[in-house]
Amino acid sequence: MMMDDETLQMYVEEASEHLGDIENDLLTIEQSGKDIDEELVNKVFRAAHSIKGGAGFLGLNKIKDLGHKIENVLDMVRNRELVPDPEIINIVLLAFDKLRDMILHVAQSNDENIEDHLADLTAITTASLDSGQKAIVETQVEIKDTHGRTIFTVSEFDLVQNQKGGKNLYLLEFDLISDVQRKNKSPLDLIKSMDSTGVILDLKIDFDAVGFLEDDVFSTRIPFFVLFSSIVEADIMPALLDIEDKYITSLFFDASLISGAFNAVITAPSVPVQEDNLQLVSDMSLDQAVPPVLESAKVQQSMVDPGMPQGISSAAMGTSTPTSSAQKPAKQEPKVEARTVKAASPQSDSLRVHVSLLEDLMTLAGELVLSRNQLMQAIASDAMHQIEAAGQRIDLVTSELQETIMLTRMQVVGNIFNKFPRVVRDLARELGKEIDLQLEGNEVELDKTIIEGLGDPLTHLVRNSADHGIEQPHERTASGKPAMGTIILKAYHEAGQVVIEIVDDGRGLDTVRILDKAVSKGLVSQDRANTMSDKEKANLIFLPGLSTAEQVTDVSGRGVGMDVVKSNLDQLGGQVDIETVRGKGTTIRIKLPLTLAIIPSLLVSVGAERYAIPQVNVDELLRISVDQIGDRVEMVGDAEVLLLRGELIPLLYLSDVLGLDKSACHASAVISKILRGEEYVAHQEDGCVLTDINLVVVSAGQFRYGLVVDQLHDSVEIVVKPLGRHFKGCQGYAGATIMGDGHVALILDVAGLGRLGDLSLSADMERTSQTVEDEKSGADQEKLSLFMFRNTPQESCAVPLDLVARVELINADEIEEVGGRRVIKYRGGTLPVFSLDQVSSVGMLDATGELIVIVFLMAGHEIGLLAKPPVDAIEARIALDTFTLKQAGISASAIIDGQTTLIVDIFELIQAIQPEWFTVRGSIEVADDAGEVGVPHLLLVEDSEFFRTQVRKFIESDGYTVDVAEDGAVAWAMLNQEPEKYDLVVTDIEMPNMDGFALTTLIRGDRRFDLIPVVALTSLAGEEDTARGQAVGIDDYQIKLDKEHLLQSIYDCLTRYAS
Repeated sequence: MMMDDETLQMYVEEASEHLGDIENDLLTIEQSGKDIDEELVNKVFRAAHSIKGGAGFLGLNKIKDLGHKIENVLDMVRNRELVPDPEIINIVLLAFDKLRDMILHVAQSNDENIEDHLADLTAITTASLDSGQKAIVETQVEIKDTHGRTIFTVSEFDLVQNQKGGKNLYLLEFDLISDVQRKNKSPLDLIKSMDSTGVILDLKIDFDAVGFLEDDVFSTRIPFFVLFSSIVEADIMPALLDIEDKYITSLFFDASLISGAFNAVITAPSVPVQEDNLQLVSDMSLDQAVPPVLESAKVQQSMVDPGMPQGISSAAMGTSTPTSSAQKPAKQEPKVEARTVKAASPQSDSLRVHVSLLEDLMTLAGELVLSRNQLMQAIASDAMHQIEAAGQRIDLVTSELQETIMLTRMQVVGNIFNKFPRVVRDLARELGKEIDLQLEGNEVELDKTIIEGLGDPLTHLVRNSADHGIEQPHERTASGKPAMGTIILKAYHEAGQVVIEIVDDGRGLDTVRILDKAVSKGLVSQDRANTMSDKEKANLIFLPGLSTAEQVTDVSGRGVGMDVVKSNLDQLGGQVDIETVRGKGTTIRIKLPLTLAIIPSLLVSVGAERYAIPQVNVDELLRISVDQIGDRVEMVGDAEVLLLRGELIPLLYLSDVLGLDKSACHASAVISKILRGEEYVAHQEDGCVLTDINLVVVSAGQFRYGLVVDQLHDSVEIVVKPLGRHFKGCQGYAGATIMGDGHVALILDVAGLGRLGDLSLSADMERTSQTVEDEKSGADQEKLSLFMFRNTPQESCAVPLDLVARVELINADEIEEVGGRRVIKYRGGTLPVFSLDQVSSVGMLDATGELIVIVFLMAGHEIGLLAKPPVDAIEARIALDTFTLKQAGISASAIIDGQTTLIVDIFELIQAIQPEWFTVRGSIEVADDAGEVGVPHLLLVEDSEFFRTQVRKFIESDGYTVDVAEDGAVAWAMLNQEPEKYDLVVTDIEMPNMDGFALTTLIRGDRRFDLIPVVALTSLAGEEDTARGQAVGIDDYQIKLDKEHLLQSIYDCLTRYAS
């Protein structure tokens, strides 16, 4: 058949879409076993059947034949004649794999060898039949038209199956000219309409009936025959299918009429036809009626491997199922032309877009045309004000147009995730493991380019988790784990990026073996190995050629892959990181940009050259005056580092890394001079007028460093252009962009620059930072996150950042005084506000002009603290003075940025302002083993001295006795030393040596502590942390420093356990 590329391409795309979900549906059917979900099986059947119909019309015979056999199996499952056990599903999956491959390479599909698949599928359908019934599978029945020409050759089994349940058989004859083309239909539309009301057994275009060029064009017909099964009665068929009733022939096949069952009885059509035009197969000789049939091979179950799903069935455009050699067709069917078609492969040329997006694009295009016309008119009239207005309008419309166009490229990650249930299932069977794969965040969207490039890296990581991560069932049970391992593949949004995590509860990475391998292969020096953290050791797995697998298998062990994974993710602008705990599991975290086409970037310059840094890599911008260099920059070894809020950030000079020319007053020369103790003075006469150092603090995966540049410019959105092959060896560049003035700016690869600069890993710098800070400031400092504000211009204050719910900027005239209290209108309600001077002996707040309202959630109510700007959020190591300035509402003071800062006790303040908010709880007494009643004794576990002091004061204010421990290990030792002493444990989660989860696990695993409740105290109370806490036995979660809720939780837990 001559088929046009457009129709074939449309078929391939639709078939690929049908194939998309069938694999997971088949796995669900397998899991259901005897509890067959008829709706789900029917969904798979209908999808496969739709593909089959198109394949028959287009002459894709091998797709039709394989699909037809798959359809038979699914039909038996649907009718509960067959239980879909794993072996059957394996055969069906393998057949679908073959079917998928033929659709992706549709032009060569008729040359494929599918005999093994056909034999296996036939064996499934005949396995439950007795010897007499098995014969009908190999028995062929001819269906002829009224002129005695053989239209279809169908197996007796198919005819019997498709007459079950009151179904009727029809031979339909459509005309592709009058019934399809002139009615503005396509053949695929016709097939879809029939699929909705019945089942197509076979279909065929009869080219023999097409006339010659000299024939009357108006009388020419192109017959399109369809063998159709439906519950619809014959008198309704003409109206239903929009076809004349004379072209509908009712068929009836009764295998019991003649011994041997090699006959078909064609009943009278809905419109009488001449009897001499009907020829029954029973009138023919047995040799004519029964063509030779290839003997089907038996199913070799020992060789079965899982396959991928999807089925198809249909009739051929050319010759139908082969007949005997005695039946020579008068005219050979035209051969299907092998045309080159781009199938819907992983990098498809087509993309489905929601109609609403197209409508938005049309609207914006209209707005753009209107704005252009306004601009042209304004230019013609030389009206500068109108030109500016039109320019602003064009800028707005262009931005909206850009966003909408980008949305058309967005695809859900579920397109990738949905293939992994099959991958994990097959691996689990191959490796003899039990693995439960959980998918989360399928609806998260990414750019089409990233989706297409993400498939291979994710596949490798998931296979690694299944192979290396999850242990054998006997190993897991021996270590106290459930026999079935879990792999979680999830996606979510975070800070303008998409994060994909692969989490397993397996054995974790053996960092010692990884390091030994790296050292033995010369990838890491022994000196470097001696100073590496566990995180750094784990990340060595991304080095080329490194593998700890002892045997090379089809799954892993060749020492290739993880470095390629990282390389592929780098090309996508992504970052990959590993967290692992030996014996507990591994988390691989991938961060990806939403799109690669247009990205927001920061422009910087060195000399006359401009560069773009993707904003996703930019943490913050700094400008340090030259006279502060000595205080802010230090030497650690031979490296220059910046002291930034208690962290040491290595410095990298962009000019040095890229090999650019620099002057004598370049930043690197100036900083080196100052660090050597030499005096630097900017002299105008020698052209050296450097007064400030510009820094961009950037991060990429494991790297975090300060990039020194000459100038900081604007943030702009840039169009990413790929670099030419002559830039292939340049690690420092990720691409290029054309600026508004026509000049080219190179896009910097932050990770590549870090490698070029030979920077140490961030974990190494964090340890150095900690050491230097301890040496400089002593062990009395601790790291706190604080929200900074002003009470008066001279009084700097701070509160723990965790307590701040929201910050609002208001004008003083928005404050009202009602009932003797100050309030403001806030989110449709009223918010009480107060100032620090109402409780503490501090300066009077200047309640004029602009004010800051710091909103806190306390005892179930919201309240605002009035303050003056500026405000800031910091994280720093500070030494707390809990004596000198302590008073009502002030818990401590500290020197921050060279100024004394008051640490506000927000609970004490609010309790003084709103005492009625706080519950008065009754006292609780507990009895010990001797029967003596006393005050409950609590153990508080908290590594921060500041929080330890605050929380202890809260708990003791309710009458409890409190002991403290600085981490989980100390607390466990105290519990073991006096197991009868404590009635409740309040523990932080994140602590050194032993965290709160590990401590709770030990407590719940010891029968001595069955009656001790555990309350978790943390600033992290996300759903995952809560679920993990409940799993290990934590009774309640409370936000750190939420006094009222914490005390109520303690009271409730003690009361519940006492009862």
